[in-house]
Amino acid sequence: MSFSRLIDMHTHFFNNNFLPIGELMRHNWGLPRKTALTLGEIFNNLTGRPMPEPYTDDDEWLGLAAREEDSDFYAKVLTALIQETLRSDDFWQDSGDSGWGPEQLLEAIKVLVKIYCQETGQEFDGERLVSALRRANQEDATNQDRQQLDEAWEKLLAALKHHLRRVKGSIAFLIKMISSMDTLRRYLLDENYHKDNAPCLTIHIAMDMEPAYWERNDPCSTVPPKCVFFSDQSGEPDQIEVYAKHLPLADGRLLGLVNFHPRRGEEGLERCWKALQKGNIGFKLYPPMGFRGDDYDRFPVLKLLYERCQEQGVPIVAHCRTGEVQAWKGTGRNADPDHWIRVLDEFPDLRFCFAHAGGGRDTYYRDDCEEQKVQGWYSDEQQWQEDSCYPRKVMEHCISRPHVYTDMSYLHELINNKDNKRELFVANLLKGAGQGAAYPIFDKIIYGSDWHMNGLIGRTQKYYETFKDIFHDNQFGQDNADKFFFRNAVAFLNLPGYLDRDEAADEPFLSEAARDHLRAIINMAQQES
Repeated sequence: MSFSRLIDMHTHFFNNNFLPIGELMRHNWGLPRKTALTLGEIFNNLTGRPMPEPYTDDDEWLGLAAREEDSDFYAKVLTALIQETLRSDDFWQDSGDSGWGPEQLLEAIKVLVKIYCQETGQEFDGERLVSALRRANQEDATNQDRQQLDEAWEKLLAALKHHLRRVKGSIAFLIKMISSMDTLRRYLLDENYHKDNAPCLTIHIAMDMEPAYWERNDPCSTVPPKCVFFSDQSGEPDQIEVYAKHLPLADGRLLGLVNFHPRRGEEGLERCWKALQKGNIGFKLYPPMGFRGDDYDRFPVLKLLYERCQEQGVPIVAHCRTGEVQAWKGTGRNADPDHWIRVLDEFPDLRFCFAHAGGGRDTYYRDDCEEQKVQGWYSDEQQWQEDSCYPRKVMEHCISRPHVYTDMSYLHELINNKDNKRELFVANLLKGAGQGAAYPIFDKIIYGSDWHMNGLIGRTQKYYETFKDIFHDNQFGQDNADKFFFRNAVAFLNLPGYLDRDEAADEPFLSEAARDHLRAIINMAQQES
């Protein structure tokens, strides 16, 4: 069996239906509740419907530049997507039995435009607006109909510009994730890298953001994702079941990390543990969603998770950078590596990985919640010693603990190398390695991309090549490069243990082809490159 010695340790495989979009826009991006929840309904209604092919250029998705920050640009794109949807005959055949269909989209558009008109002091005629939009797919429309429809499109575009100016670049992420799960899986596995560089194994990381808002929203109810993390309704698939249908199609090339939020308690942990029998090799924890990894007092279930994972050799990955998506302003501080000292002291054999290696240029929130820009891996000597420098702390964990690793995902600033970021990264990597470290740093760092986050859209191959250049240009050696891109991931993930657990299950999940593929990876990892 021939394949590349590359494992992408950090990717994502979900669309808007897996996120509480309205809650994110309200709490994380500062939109008023009604506006945020209404926009969320629009995104949910568009997601998964036939859309243009995702990539239209090397750096684009649905015509979106990966780093575009013009909110008016996004408003135009979103308007075009709504137009395409309303012009589709298939869309109007949707009965809306699941709560999502033509009537729901039209109502959400009406509410969004109404809020805009109220905030800008304009007259609003909701019936005229909806009546015009209902004729979007009619070829025999009169001139008056077309005029009213044009007015409706203009009003919708103006409303979207008005609302999206408050969130700026964040909206690009949601527009890109309108794609269907089939489309995302295809690009994740087959078109992210050049064919001869396609990873032999890709790890996707699920997200469970809903529990973060249960207490925050009280007494208002939290609006869950369209595809909930756990479904108690007979016949309604949840996220774990959706993944369980997609993963077998990859024949062992795609495995998951199930996300566990401690607010779900012991019952939630049991259900997540059962997900390990459905294509998931370990767990992901995302502290910025409102908890700390060492907070046993509030969440005793965390200790139970660590005990079971250590005992059975199940790996845990924890988000570790200051910015990115957080439940609300300041909860990103929960990702501080210092919050894992107690855990890693008490569970020394726990297989643990800091995602993102502490991060690059980012936003750090001080104790007073005031924002501070930090440089992370691109820090100078003084910044490297500051308490807000997570990469330094991550390195200290890695070189002093036998089973602690870190993935180098979403350091996308390295691609363009503006302001000599690669040189700063290398200098800090060597500095963080430490003299006489108990465990060599090149045995602990793992390659990961963080596709499909904004900075990696259309640039995953470039990201891989950037790290190849860093290892080559700095003469780190082929053996260390092979550890980084391949062998360290195999060691951290405990692939033999995963195969053993699956084979011992009452109903094994893996096909024989998938099992053979993973065995081949294990055998290859035992050989030098």
